[in-house]
Amino acid sequence: MKQSPPALRQNPAFAASIALLKGKYYAHHQQIALALAQFQKVLHLASEEVGPENLGENPSKNTFYRSHTLQLFSAQALLGKAALLAQYPRPEWAALQTPEQIKQLCRRADDCLNDLRGKLVKENDRIALGETASQLYALSAKIALERQDADEFFYFAERNKAQVLLQAVQAPQARNHAGLPDTLQRQESALRQAIFEAETALEHQADSLKAGTRSRLIEANRLYRAFREKVSQEYPKYFALQNENPLISLSEVQQKLAPGEALLSFTFLPNPEEIGSLWISRDEVQMTTLKEGGQILKNIRQLRSYLSLRGNPEEMAANIADKSYRLHSLLLAPWKEQLATIKRLLIIPEGELNRLPFELLQPNSPAFRDGDVPQYLLYQAEITYHASATLAFSPKPAYTTQGWLGMAPFGEESLVQVSIHEEDTRAGGNRPKAYLSPLDYSDDEIQEIARICTQSNIPVAVYAREAAHKKQFLEKMAGFRWIHLATHSWGNTQEGDFSGIAFYQPSETRIEDENILYARELYHLPLKADLVVLSSCESGLGEDAPGEGVLSLTRSFLYAGANHLLYTLQKVGDEATYALMKAFYAQLIEKKLSYAEALRQAKLQMIRENRPPHDWAPVVLLGR
Repeated sequence: MKQSPPALRQNPAFAASIALLKGKYYAHHQQIALALAQFQKVLHLASEEVGPENLGENPSKNTFYRSHTLQLFSAQALLGKAALLAQYPRPEWAALQTPEQIKQLCRRADDCLNDLRGKLVKENDRIALGETASQLYALSAKIALERQDADEFFYFAERNKAQVLLQAVQAPQARNHAGLPDTLQRQESALRQAIFEAETALEHQADSLKAGTRSRLIEANRLYRAFREKVSQEYPKYFALQNENPLISLSEVQQKLAPGEALLSFTFLPNPEEIGSLWISRDEVQMTTLKEGGQILKNIRQLRSYLSLRGNPEEMAANIADKSYRLHSLLLAPWKEQLATIKRLLIIPEGELNRLPFELLQPNSPAFRDGDVPQYLLYQAEITYHASATLAFSPKPAYTTQGWLGMAPFGEESLVQVSIHEEDTRAGGNRPKAYLSPLDYSDDEIQEIARICTQSNIPVAVYAREAAHKKQFLEKMAGFRWIHLATHSWGNTQEGDFSGIAFYQPSETRIEDENILYARELYHLPLKADLVVLSSCESGLGEDAPGEGVLSLTRSFLYAGANHLLYTLQKVGDEATYALMKAFYAQLIEKKLSYAEALRQAKLQMIRENRPPHDWAPVVLLGR
């Protein structure tokens, strides 16, 4: 085997970074042979088992890489090779350009990334890796789409969605299968909690106290790394299962879909104007490339803007109808025939598509004549959402909890001053004051739902105003099947972990924002709820993290163990929320409908009452 020059061997990571940049440069200028040679050099520098010249030599699944950095470079080089070999057929490379060879290159890159993800201790580091991995998964999906390989396209579309969340959701199963003792599980939770508490303390302490807390945080991280090293040696099966992140296959999805049910998945491709779209039903799989990505995002933003405005009702209705028609044409036109045959639709969005209420889209051009009724997608099917197909079809915990917990901290005549992390305020910086106004209908909301539950002999616990404080929620939440929070919330699009939901502020509280439950705090909570209803504004908004999805309150509640979530995509009026929630629970409890159908019927009732779309469209359901 040929060896690289000694000078390059002294700093292989630097040499590999130069080779990777050269490879990308040559690829951009269509100097294919030179680009492939540079990508091969990266692989050689990263691992001794790969030669520097033979393009047929690639790392094996269990390759030892010289460093984490070189492992990441290898993933990029493998996908660089795959993209060029797939796009530029040459006789001399024919043996390397078969569909199976291209697939193997993409899978080896995936192995690199998945193995590297398992070596990272901190969740933030794994999410940061996802931002890089997302670009590589998008390229793999693009290659599969061009080759009309639906199985591979679906695989990489799933790889590009909620990998860190998936690992967290699957962790309890990994612990059980590996036989990890309860004592070690509790020890791991305590170590993670110590890290979280130290990080949180840094947000509130004076500068003079932070040095000691930083030392405590460093020590907590050291202890956690040592714990993981010990467990990896004594219980290797646990770490193997935890890092596998097994994905559901396309054929498994087809088997699990019910008659009349379909899944529609979207994946952003490397070209910002292209979005991959995949339709799956029991007896059909189709995929296509949506070509007007810029127009799609522009129309989503305009529709959301119109849903937020209050003005002339006819003008607002016309604007919303126009955008909902345009978005239907851009996103759903390829599936018009298929949509006519189904009754239930599960949507797996990505990026800004997470902010779009698809049930509002309509196939017919609106005429805006008095009396015209838009033909919303809502009329055709139940519509639900999820972060990934794998999460949607994963086995759900069979919780034995019963009853309904309702909390409304901001009833009539309440006005609370709090300190919150605004979108333009970094963690640990100066936190501006904000007044959380009364939600006049929130008391009525939880009392009416409690009445509906009580009539059907469902146990209830209701906490309003001063009784609806954060400590109360933390003490009670693990004991209920259904949790309903009628309060204020907000999504932080810059730092998703600081999306928050507000509770009553006890007068003796010392920390300014002690009444706020931040998304980051939910990760460690033992939730056992089948349904969490966030009857509050913007509870589904947060930071867009490529490869992971939206870092929001909804993601955090899933992380904590909730099976289903009812949440909002933007601000909704207090009275409208009350009306919709009242109708939802009536359909759910009195008529015993599913969550999805109960929400659908509640929305249809709002439409029959001539309610405008901004009263009902932003409220959506995550789960299946």
